[in-house]
Amino acid sequence: MEKYVLPEHMVNFGLNIYRYGHEACQPSHSFGPAIRRHYLLHFVISGKGTLHSSEGDWALEAGTVFYIAPYQITTYTADHRYPWEYMWIEVDGLIAERTLELLGLSRTTPIWQASKDDGWKEIKELLSNIVAEGIGNVLKLMGLTCLLFDSMTNNNGAESAAHTGSDKYKNIYVRKAIQFIEARFGEAIGTADIAEHCGVKRSYLTRLFHSEVEMGPKRYLLEFRMGIAKNLLQEGSLPIKYIACSVGYNDQLYFSRVFKEHVGVSPSEWRRLNPATHAIVENEYGFV
Repeated sequence: MEKYVLPEHMVNFGLNIYRYGHEACQPSHSFGPAIRRHYLLHFVISGKGTLHSSEGDWALEAGTVFYIAPYQITTYTADHRYPWEYMWIEVDGLIAERTLELLGLSRTTPIWQASKDDGWKEIKELLSNIVAEGIGNVLKLMGLTCLLFDSMTNNNGAESAAHTGSDKYKNIYVRKAIQFIEARFGEAIGTADIAEHCGVKRSYLTRLFHSEVEMGPKRYLLEFRMGIAKNLLQEGSLPIKYIACSVGYNDQLYFSRVFKEHVGVSPSEWRRLNPATHAIVENEYGFV
């Protein structure tokens, strides 16, 4: 079961809801590799499964949430004995972005759990109300989603993943910078914007990055953008000028020059040499 919300039904509220639904999967059902355009949250209600991305593999069970970032290649698979049942919601906007940041969710830390059983019960009830809601009453749908996000932040059990060492990077400013880059890579941001967001000087942030990431924030942003650009090029149908804008370059010629300097070939040549193995999915829950 899946429900779509048309963009023209939304208002300027800082929260865009694209689709939501509920699925009870068959044993060993696998979906992917695939990429999406927006933030996607799956709430595992029962059963088990696994999430795979280039950042790692995670085993999941009832009571956990897994996050998929825009333009991230992922595959997720139901357990062969106890296949999972989940509800999901696909969103973007400043409210969603800020909530995901507060929850500590990122490409490298995509798993979240509620801190208390009664918190998880509340979250499931809100999800059930969202899934049951029709697309006609958009304000109510957005209100329920805001209540869901509020409940998640009030029952945040992801502190251990976000702040006590299971994340790849230990320094809080490095993590905050990377979360900012993941959320804003499609905008015209630079090192100064990243440092301002973190509340530190550029030189200090650069030293932290070199210490933990072995490159500066400017280079990390470039690497991240080029990785996203490759995913979009491999999808095959998007014009290069749209891909350039999607990764923060308003000038297609400048993007092509930067891409060739970084990769060694032009975007069009890279696309020719790397035919699609996955697709941007518009109807992923139809299991096409």
